[in-house]
Amino acid sequence: MKYIKSLFTGRLNRRNFASAIGANIIIFFTIMIVFQPPEGIPSIIIYIFFWFIGISLCLRRLHDYGTRQPIAIIFAIIFGSPIMSPFGLIIYMMGKSFEGSNKYGNPDTGKFLESVLKLNN
Repeated sequence: MKYIKSLFTGRLNRRNFASAIGANIIIFFTIMIVFQPPEGIPSIIIYIFFWFIGISLCLRRLHDYGTRQPIAIIFAIIFGSPIMSPFGLIIYMMGKSFEGSNKYGNPDTGKFLESVLKLNN
């Protein structure tokens, strides 16, 4: 549970966000097209899993901007969806990170897997 909570804290820079959200989109559509899970519960579970990942990534990217929590949650839920992720990718990539530390922590300077999967915690 502690690990899952850590996925929603901290910051994520533009490069790591773009890489992770791009991978999330590609993997989601590959699974849906290649493996064609049966309609109903299996498809819903897959969609919710990838939406959960997208929300985590979007929320940490918004933390990097210094966005207030209620606004960040609304945007993360909307653009965390695998269907809306390409739009979120464009919107979030335009903004520059908040320089220095903010209330969500120090700037993300970690390597891709360490930052995205929170392997350094």
